[in-house]
Amino acid sequence: MSHPPKRKMFSLLSRYTPPYSKIPLNMPKPFSTTTPPPQNISIVTTLTNLILTSTDAQSLTQALLSPSINWTPHLVNTILKHLWNHGPKALQFFHLLRNHPTYIHSPSSFDHAIDIAARLRNYNTISTLLHSMRTLRLHPSPKTFAIIAERGD
Repeated sequence: MSHPPKRKMFSLLSRYTPPYSKIPLNMPKPFSTTTPPPQNISIVTTLTNLILTSTDAQSLTQALLSPSINWTPHLVNTILKHLWNHGPKALQFFHLLRNHPTYIHSPSSFDHAIDIAARLRNYNTISTLLHSMRTLRLHPSPKTFAIIAERGD
């Protein structure tokens, strides 16, 4: 039986989500008007260009898994935002970092990746990302639900 896209997404959510009473609510972060240091902008630009221009997956993997890069959720989220118009490359980047020995994706990074996959209507990737969140004991937030519902037209 084939379901319309919205129905398919909501069935994915119900399969990978614990009861509402167990979902921790994230408090909003304080608003900050500080700009990142120029060094961080340079790192983001360099890494974004590397991801966009790379044609060899193995060399890209080696570069991204380099211990010289200090991966943080902020850095990953910023790169995902820069790759917004290049969805497949953004998802490739997100997937490659899942193999990093010391970095673990944050819930906000998953939200960015789910948003990109939903925009591409890649429901299998959304399902995989939700399953990965559950494996890491990260539960979808109300924001995650909103992203999927908004993109599921």
